Amino acid sequence: MRYSTTRRGRLKLIIADEADWTEFEHLAGAILARFDARIVEQLDGSDERYWDIEVADQRVTLHLQHYLGISLLAPSAKDESLVRSIGQFLEAKTR
Repeated sequence: MRYSTTRRGRLKLIIADEADWTEFEHLAGAILARFDARIVEQLDGSDERYWDIEVADQRVTLHLQHYLGISLLAPSAKDESLVRSIGQFLEAKTR
């Protein structure tokens, strides 16, 4: 896992370099359970997925793209702390 920024300057957590649909669903389930979150929008295509996940008043987008892998994006500056919290959770989970 590593952090990056989008072209718009928003925080992005690159979770995996491979686009694994099973891993994507596992990550989504873990985030939903740990953060008492809910999916507010779910878009699935043939080689791409965008799931908007909401926790309290913050929102993040879990994204899978065939050539880029799996990432977690903060759509606004106020959501960046949630990306970091989820990143810490996922890091601890893999140790």
